[in-house]
Amino acid sequence: MLTDAELLKLIQTMESEHVEHTVTKQNKDTFSEAICAFANDVHNSQ
Repeated sequence: MLTDAELLKLIQTMESEHVEHTVTKQNKDTFSEAICAFANDVHNSQ
């Protein structure tokens, strides 16, 4: 599990293989697509 400091660092950084920033709150399709893309792309990741 991440510490508060680690989480804040991730939030402040650019996107990476583990972080994607999104601004949508209304468009559930866009949000769902991002989640599915991460779920399908992260193979044997820890």
